[in-house]
Amino acid sequence: MGKVYSMAINYLDSKRIVKLSSDIVQTVTYETDFSSNTGWTATGSNVVIDTSASYRVMDFNIPNSTNAVDAISYDLTSTSDSAWVLRFKLTMTNFSTNSTGHAKKVCIGLSSASHSTAIESSQDAIGILFGSWSSGTKIRSRDSDGGSWMDGSGTDFAETFVDDEVYYVEIKRTSTTAYTVSLYNDSTYSTLIEAESETMASTVSGLRYIKVGVDTTTSAPDGTFAGQIDDMKFYNGVSSLSNKPTNVQDNSILVEKDTANRYWGSNSTVKVSDIEDKTLVANGSGIGYSGAYIDINIPNFASYTGDYRLRTLDTTITTTDFVLDFDWWRQGSNNPPNTSAGLVLRSSQSGLSIENSGITSDDYIRTNANDAGTTLEFLWHSAGTSTETSIGTIAVGSIQAWKYMRLTRTDATTLKFEQFSSEARTGSATLTVNYTSLPSSWGLGLKYIGGYCSDANAGGGLHERLQNIDLSSTSNGTLTTWTMNPTYETDFTTNTGWVSNASNVVVNTSTKKLTFAWTAGTPNQQIYYDLGSVSDTAFVLRYVVNFSTLTSASEHLPVFSIKLSGSNSSAEYPPAASQIAMQLSAGTGSDNVYFKSYNTSGGGDPQPTAISWNPTIGTDYYVEMIRNSATLGTLNVRTGSHTGTMVTNFPMTASPLDSGCTGLRYIRLQQYPNSFGNITGTMDDIKFYNGVTTPN
Repeated sequence: MGKVYSMAINYLDSKRIVKLSSDIVQTVTYETDFSSNTGWTATGSNVVIDTSASYRVMDFNIPNSTNAVDAISYDLTSTSDSAWVLRFKLTMTNFSTNSTGHAKKVCIGLSSASHSTAIESSQDAIGILFGSWSSGTKIRSRDSDGGSWMDGSGTDFAETFVDDEVYYVEIKRTSTTAYTVSLYNDSTYSTLIEAESETMASTVSGLRYIKVGVDTTTSAPDGTFAGQIDDMKFYNGVSSLSNKPTNVQDNSILVEKDTANRYWGSNSTVKVSDIEDKTLVANGSGIGYSGAYIDINIPNFASYTGDYRLRTLDTTITTTDFVLDFDWWRQGSNNPPNTSAGLVLRSSQSGLSIENSGITSDDYIRTNANDAGTTLEFLWHSAGTSTETSIGTIAVGSIQAWKYMRLTRTDATTLKFEQFSSEARTGSATLTVNYTSLPSSWGLGLKYIGGYCSDANAGGGLHERLQNIDLSSTSNGTLTTWTMNPTYETDFTTNTGWVSNASNVVVNTSTKKLTFAWTAGTPNQQIYYDLGSVSDTAFVLRYVVNFSTLTSASEHLPVFSIKLSGSNSSAEYPPAASQIAMQLSAGTGSDNVYFKSYNTSGGGDPQPTAISWNPTIGTDYYVEMIRNSATLGTLNVRTGSHTGTMVTNFPMTASPLDSGCTGLRYIRLQQYPNSFGNITGTMDDIKFYNGVTTPN
């Protein structure tokens, strides 16, 4: 087996979480850096693992010979038929044009057949194909249902590759009938190049082998086609990955050790334990509320079948993720057997118990303990069916003690049932059950939560308690929303660090605004702030601007220019320093907003297309300038908030940013030279986030 790493996310006291920016929350099933070839088996010598200290990669080299069908594979033993993710780095180490019409191809992904079956032969498979022929290159998503993987179904990417190209590839199965192949240009898998999503037959199954195979045709190609694969990771039972936990306590703090970025987490939850100001609907008398917990006390009468006490959720759950925390107590053993009661989350409120055999009215999920109360099971049910399905059982241990449980729907098809050692539910669970075969359409109308009794019997009873029932989902407010602490922020209660060259553009600490008032004859008046060091590939600048005057005179328009610049003193025009700038010309008309970049000598302007924007006087506009990568910038203007309504004609993009657009350490607000007319207003709430393309 390749090198397997332990989870590097540390859950500490006081709601603190410490991790690397690259750490993934989901548990990796298999991971290798190819320092070992253990478990990998190959046919031929055109796909091999080089474990030498200088390389530690998987090499493939497609020869200029006919019918080359070498392959290598790793047996995962078993994988989900509905949810998994495969990631790896791919580098084209030696590529030159294949001028013939005879193809060279490599397929990478998961297959039902090992290395001994060529990629041109029959198998089930999902993956990506890189090919070269007729003086061109192709990248394709590729799946097969019992046929040739190489000649299977899929979509051509617009992206083509050349020598020395580097891709971070993600292949994820999102259901029994769907998968997505994505190309990224960074190791954090955050900057997307292109993605293609596909549908396929549900019979594509049994994909137990990670497989890399090459193929040439019956006629010889030419050119060179060699590459390396590295940093391979496989996650089973999940269809998406995240680098921030989504089910932690409210007001948690997350710190990334490598970037020093800090994030604050906020939850929105429905708390059944805070019941004093809530309304519970009830049927029967077997389930009560003590003011501290839901009390399920079923006596020895069959008439208590169908009793419930439920809280109606403020918002119906309509998404495929939720976290349900609850504390569970069993007072005594069940005597006689087969009295069923516990916690239920369901989509309808009914006088009859929907858990009874033959009742098919709605979706639900419920707990059910064994007769002794020493194990706890979750069962789910789909509307229109007369059977239930168990997601698994946890051995909870002794009775008459609170057990701290969590049920998480991590994606459309996956449920995770956990027991923790404390109410805080921090760190790793003591017991975990994963279920990966949930229908993706299940549970999109869950509305009620509380206690139930599905089956009571004469001669005996059952006594359980539920407390601290906390439910959160994206339809009731996000599970945990992470907001990065800005690298720099100011509300202008102080002017510390801001340097102005004129009284017309200053920080007013009384009004807590940066004010600007430019008229004719005030060229290059400016104010700036030195951020120190700024990423050349990723940052976000946010601010609020409000214009009080926008008038023009003659053919010269006053210009409001806000920028990230490599200089604190260069003229606005002609440009003489690197910058990414938003420029707004005053007055009415079209084509009055530019979003552009320059290199370190002031050249390289890509001449972007201008748009029309005539701001309403006195309106707050929420502006967001993003550097998405070394070569791409985005400008958003909204009303209401930074997540509010986008102003017409925005967003704007600057692409490609000049390769020399670097060292942008200064936030600068500057006037354009030779301007007439008036442009006045204020800026406030400036926030700068370094090294990221989103604060969340």
